[in-house]
Amino acid sequence: MKRAPTETPPLTAIALRSIQELAEALEAFSSDPGDAAFGPAQGCPALQERDALPSELDPMNAHYQAGYLHEVTVDNVVAFTKQFHSPATAIAPFVCVRAALDSASIAAWLADPSITPRKRVARSLAFRREGLVEQRKLAGTDVQVDKSRIQRRIAQIEALFTQLHALGDSDERLTAIMPSTTELVRDCLNKEADYRILSAVSHAHLWALQQVSFRVERDEEGPHLERKIEPTVIIYLCTLAATSLATPLRMLASQYGWKAPIIQRTIDRISRVADEPARLKPAKGPLPA
Repeated sequence: MKRAPTETPPLTAIALRSIQELAEALEAFSSDPGDAAFGPAQGCPALQERDALPSELDPMNAHYQAGYLHEVTVDNVVAFTKQFHSPATAIAPFVCVRAALDSASIAAWLADPSITPRKRVARSLAFRREGLVEQRKLAGTDVQVDKSRIQRRIAQIEALFTQLHALGDSDERLTAIMPSTTELVRDCLNKEADYRILSAVSHAHLWALQQVSFRVERDEEGPHLERKIEPTVIIYLCTLAATSLATPLRMLASQYGWKAPIIQRTIDRISRVADEPARLKPAKGPLPA
């Protein structure tokens, strides 16, 4: 007896399922994070890295930074999942997912299990220096703000980097300059083209908005643009949001020695959303990468 062919769910159902899976996976992990609630396990790879360097050059700082950034990613994905209640938004979801990729790429860059402790510390220092440079720019908008304290902190970071460079293998390439977010999304998440699409929408470039956030409607007054986000686009955004969650969480779980089943279940649930085969195909044709 032949089985009846399984019907493919309509795109709207896939989109709703993907949003629900992301929201439920995050809620379940939040209510029961397992050993993730207790930080790094004794003897885990992250703690072992501390033996290689002096305390002022602690590689754990990079892991702490990655953990904070993962929380930022979660927050943006939670915001993303709330964008589709009526009246649904057509532009804000792109902004949320772009922000999630931002923080996730930096977290993955910092927590990368394949790098040496020295390189991890160099990345941590570069991230801190980048933040201080941005803080200095902000302070520069007000002539009454004393910028000397920020400059002293930048000098301290640069002194630590000089100390780090003097230790260990002189052939290991270290840099105090942080790559751009676009480079990190490309190298750590393999999502450069997607990130550029999200950026185009976030920056309100009309060529992008007209393909993914609007549709042409015609009435007695003629054609006009109306905000509209298609199910295929929602599925596409869900895959990117899921990638931003799964990649750094997988790295942190490995580096911290987390073994609780809830963590693997969370990664598996999110990864299924990330692997959804639907791709962005706007009605006007594929967006140029």
